[in-house]
Amino acid sequence: MGRNHMTLMQIVKPTLIKEPTLLKELGLKPRDYYKIAYNIKKMQSLDLETRKKFIEKANQILTQEEIRAALKLIISMAYDKDIYEITGLNYSEGPPEEEVLFSSAVAEYLLRKRK
Repeated sequence: MGRNHMTLMQIVKPTLIKEPTLLKELGLKPRDYYKIAYNIKKMQSLDLETRKKFIEKANQILTQEEIRAALKLIISMAYDKDIYEITGLNYSEGPPEEEVLFSSAVAEYLLRKRK
């Protein structure tokens, strides 16, 4: 992979994001944001290797522009208290990065929407 090649596992600095713009970049609608939140909850029931496979497949299929937008969406969701309420995660602890719940949920959702 080239130096500027991004993946859904990449660590990026948090920024203030406007979700509607990101959703539009990914071809999604506002209701998809909450569907992805419920997908995070679903990811909690899957083993880590399965979640990582979704990310690997998305990294192969999505364009760099889609990956950039997805990364921003993941960050935005990581700072949204409503997401934690839906998923049952503790907001004060932040997203459990080693579990790749947010990344895998976004990756799986985008792959499913592509079919």
